[in-house]
Order: sequence, then structure tokens, then C-alpha cells
Amino acid sequence: SVEVVPAGDTGMVVGDICEGEVLLISNTSNTPNANFSYLFGDGQEQRDVSFSALVEHLYVNEGIYDLMQISSIDNCSDTLMIPVNVLPVPKASFSLNNVSGQDKTVELTNDSENGSIFNWFFGDGNDLTSSDAIVQYSYSQPGGYVIRLVATNDAGCSDTVELTYTAFSTVEFYIPNAFTPNNNGLNDQYNIEPKSLIQSVKMEVYNRWGELVTVSEKTEDILTDVPTGVYVYVLQIVDISGRIHNYKGALTVLE
Repeated sequence: SVEVVPAGDTGMVVGDICEGEVLLISNTSNTPNANFSYLFGDGQEQRDVSFSALVEHLYVNEGIYDLMQISSIDNCSDTLMIPVNVLPVPKASFSLNNVSGQDKTVELTNDSENGSIFNWFFGDGNDLTSSDAIVQYSYSQPGGYVIRLVATNDAGCSDTVELTYTAFSTVEFYIPNAFTPNNNGLNDQYNIEPKSLIQSVKMEVYNRWGELVTVSEKTEDILTDVPTGVYVYVLQIVDISGRIHNYKGALTVLE
């Protein structure tokens, strides 16, 4: 007599995935006692897999891949091939800058590629969906905030990027209008406070005839070797958040 051995039955369910996602394969075969092998179409494979085993595979690049399932029992086999569509993902990217003259307002420039829907999350519980290239947002309280941008394309694939922004309280600098560089230990140096909030300084000092006396870019002991007299200064301070502060006033140097 001749024994007829049934071939292993194949069956699986897969769906489209986004680039960089893991494909989960659902085995729907009617022969749970068979062994299964999978060829993923990207040069990778997984062999001798049981019916109940979880099969998953990471596709790194977009494209259409021929996923093959092979079931076998006693040297008899069956083969099923299903195309897997790995969809491209957008590239989320943005930069941020402080808005001049506004202590807690940030300007966000969307540099994302291949996205169609953009969701902003500002780190304070508020969010915004906007396709504008530039978005401005004002915080009600000072502090550090993680701003997140999620870019999504028409296929439903998304990418996320985060940057940290610090919203400062209103910065007020104390600009002295006089000092006495006579080495008596009292008011000998010309300093702007608070120094901890200063990134850079440029101070120009002019005499009463409008002639430039000195230029200083020091952040501490700013003015040295300025003769006794009355002057006019033009001052620019860049604070640690990159904001620019401009001042002009009178300066008296005493003995």
C-alpha cells in the first residue's frame, strides 16, 4: 500500500508597515503540527519555527518585499508568498530661536521633509497642529520645556524629534552710571549685574565731542584706563538665551 502524507498547509496575515517598524506575522495555517520557515525578502530568514511561535521582522528600508512562508511535514511542503509594503517615513526636524524683545516667546522653524501633518507639543500641556513653516509660541511661566514635533505623511507614517527650550523671566540688567577706579577698594570696577545672565558685551564710550574713547567686550571689569570725566556710552548685551539688549546713557568716572 502507498501512504499519502498530507502536505503542510500555509497561511499568514500581514499588513503594510512603516520603514523601521517591526512586521508581526500571524500564522493562519490549518496544520499546527507543521514546521514553518520564513524568508523575508531582504536576505534574512527564520527557519524551523513552530506554529505558535511569534514571528516578527524589522525592515530597515522602504520598499516592497516578497515574504515567503514554507510549511513542511515529513518532507512534504507548501509555499505561500505575500508582498509586504514597507512605507517611507518623513524626516522630522526643526530649529528654535528666541523672539527679540520677548522673554518667553520661541520661534520654531519647521525643517521637516516629506511630511503633510505636523503636530507640535510644547511641554506645558498645550499642543498645536500647523503646516506653517514658522510657528511662534509664548509660555506663561519661565522654566525649561521639551518641545516635540511629530511629522506624519499621507501614508500615516510618522517621525518625532524633540528640543529643549528655556523660557526666562524678564531680564533686567543694572547698568552703573558712575564708578571710581582709584584702587581704594570701593566701586573700583565697572560691572554690569547680574553677570551670570551675560553671554557677551560690547560697550562703546564717547566723550562730550562725540569722539570714541574706548571699546570694551569684556564681561567683567569692563572699563579700564578711562580718564576722569563725563561720557556717553552705547551698550549691547547678549544674554545667555541669545536675546539682545541695547542701552544708551551717561557715565561719570570719578577720582
